[in-house]
Amino acid sequence: MPEDQYISGIGGWLLFLIIILMLLAPATGLGKLTNEFQDAEKKFPLLAVNSQWIHYKQVSWLIFAVTAAVGFSAGYRLWKIHAAESVRFAILALWISGPLGNFLYLVATLVIFGPRASASAVPKMLGATMTSCIAAGLWTAYLTRSFRVRNTYKTSFSTGVIK
Repeated sequence: MPEDQYISGIGGWLLFLIIILMLLAPATGLGKLTNEFQDAEKKFPLLAVNSQWIHYKQVSWLIFAVTAAVGFSAGYRLWKIHAAESVRFAILALWISGPLGNFLYLVATLVIFGPRASASAVPKMLGATMTSCIAAGLWTAYLTRSFRVRNTYKTSFSTGVIK
């Protein structure tokens, strides 16, 4: 459809991505981390006073805070700053807040608890990392190929046909 190549502005998939970055990802990450910590402490009440567990929780909250802030910043930039740099930052943020964040949780688990104690958690964490790689890759493809993104942010690297 020739008229679609002139589409611009915040809407469609771009609006959905902004909502994900600014609201959904931080809210679901907060809920997931809180629930996982509470569930583990209900099953094993002595964890609450275990120094390794306390350290792991602190590191996990730090990773969450940084990745949530990076993602929120990217969403805000896409929403308010209509420049090519916003798109580049959003792509970088997608890879930092998704795959890199999940990888850092995995590394923290292995470093703090050791490979034997964290063996049961590793497959789940690797799965989350792979899933976030796929999601970041799909959103990267959208941001680099979309007519809406190209027209809204005046990007020069867009070559695709996604609206």
